[in-house]
Amino acid sequence: MVMKQKLWCTSFIIFERIAKEQGWDIEVPNNIAIISINNPIENNDEEYHVCKDSDNVLNLDFDDIDPMHLDLDTDIDKFTYERNDKINTVYFFTNSMAEKSIEFIERNKDKHFFIHCSAGISRSQAFVRFIENTYYNKKFELNPLNPCRYPNGHVYSKLNQAYRKKYNN
Repeated sequence: MVMKQKLWCTSFIIFERIAKEQGWDIEVPNNIAIISINNPIENNDEEYHVCKDSDNVLNLDFDDIDPMHLDLDTDIDKFTYERNDKINTVYFFTNSMAEKSIEFIERNKDKHFFIHCSAGISRSQAFVRFIENTYYNKKFELNPLNPCRYPNGHVYSKLNQAYRKKYNN
């Protein structure tokens, strides 16, 4: 029996546990591709991605927010605002991140994908939806405990735009 290719989406906490149990925090096997999505941490040198960037590990840092929800242009990369006398910045998923993601997916197309974000609900699910529906257009073995129901529309849209730009020009 042929095993279906995995496209596993989970939260950071569960992914961290899986990675440590499997030894991926030390070395990721060649048949695994990891997309790790975390919130940006400014002015902090502390390592917070479980695995280091490599040919089969892509670490991305952006907030789980759609610029359209703030009535902003979807091509900006960050937005700074003041609230309660404090300056805050949110970082968006950008065109260059989408292009880098497409290249990563291509490079690892025959591997099992493990994708996580903080809660495993929005940003990572946008990647799952894109990989399954746009990039491959095939069914994968998905995480039954985390079905892809609430993908981040901005991330999904940017991935599709980068895909169209690459293959329809």
